[in-house]
Amino acid sequence: MMLLSENWKLTFALGAVPGLLIGGFFFTGYFPESRHHAPHLAEFHKQPDANNSSSSHATLLFLGVLLAYSNNSIDPTLFYGPTIISQFIRSSSRVSANLIGLGLSSLSVLSVAAAAAFLRPTFPRRPLYLICHGVVVVCFLAASVLFAASSSSAVLAVLGIMILFQTCGPGLLFVLIVSELFQDPAVRATSMGYCTFAMSAFSLLINGTLLTLFSALGVGGTFAAYGVSYAACWVVFYLYLPETSTRQVQA
Repeated sequence: MMLLSENWKLTFALGAVPGLLIGGFFFTGYFPESRHHAPHLAEFHKQPDANNSSSSHATLLFLGVLLAYSNNSIDPTLFYGPTIISQFIRSSSRVSANLIGLGLSSLSVLSVAAAAAFLRPTFPRRPLYLICHGVVVVCFLAASVLFAASSSSAVLAVLGIMILFQTCGPGLLFVLIVSELFQDPAVRATSMGYCTFAMSAFSLLINGTLLTLFSALGVGGTFAAYGVSYAACWVVFYLYLPETSTRQVQA
């Protein structure tokens, strides 16, 4: 589409198509209620949860907010990919930078499809999240070094790996883990609301300040700063994030 027209109205109109399709699927009953799948998970819900008694609500809410922050770790690459490419590869045109950004975004779609095809409802959340989050941290720090070294091909490879692992880890697993994190029905809806609000607030903050950070710290410095912050989040998750796949949400 970018090769044919850069009209913003047409872009917004096409961007609304997936939302309209999903809404149509819901209204036509194509997506069943999740409770229809509950019998398949019953045997796993019967397993005792050793973390339930030791994790206070405040700790779980803090973890949920950090999960929301880490969920936005894809924003610099996904939303500002063309800007990064145009600043880093001086010889690139606006169209080529947009196409590279589109290619990086397509990797996110492919990783979602792969996760839907290969992941089962009962897969362990904690180890997969920690692995994917750890790879994202390494990619942020590696990219910050490569930006200074002016290695364009290596940077593109690192950004691609980052998008793949971020989508499968901090991206997709945020909604799943947060929905299983809070078992008490008295606080579950409110706590999930706080986490969802935090995700949107962090997204606005990151996207609203990213260009300013690029100007102040440079692209490499910005990636290094975010990499350090996500590394700190990884340490907290390693110490306190429980395994939620065996948790039973109370009615």
